[in-house]
Amino acid sequence: MSDSIQYSVVIATKARGSFLIDTVNDLLSQSRRPEKIVIIDSIEDPSGEPTIERLPVDRALVEYHATAIESAAMQRNYGAEFVDTSLICFLDDDVRLPKNHFEQLLNS
Repeated sequence: MSDSIQYSVVIATKARGSFLIDTVNDLLSQSRRPEKIVIIDSIEDPSGEPTIERLPVDRALVEYHATAIESAAMQRNYGAEFVDTSLICFLDDDVRLPKNHFEQLLNS
């Protein structure tokens, strides 16, 4: 039953590239990968290199959105607009996850 459950992840961040890269890599290593990872970055200098450009990932799986939204709660709400799954996980940009985290969560 849990194999049929699809989920997406929304990450609110503010130009914290090294933390974000670790979190996204942990998500991509999951035994049950998300359908989509949405990153909402309230970067101060939109002309700077977005963190997503430094990630070796499939752009169909990871979406990056630069925004002027400062509030993490508002960033999460904004990010949820880009998700089609009924289950959404909101993560901070500095979360580290074991490889089977979502598999165990979805099986419980």
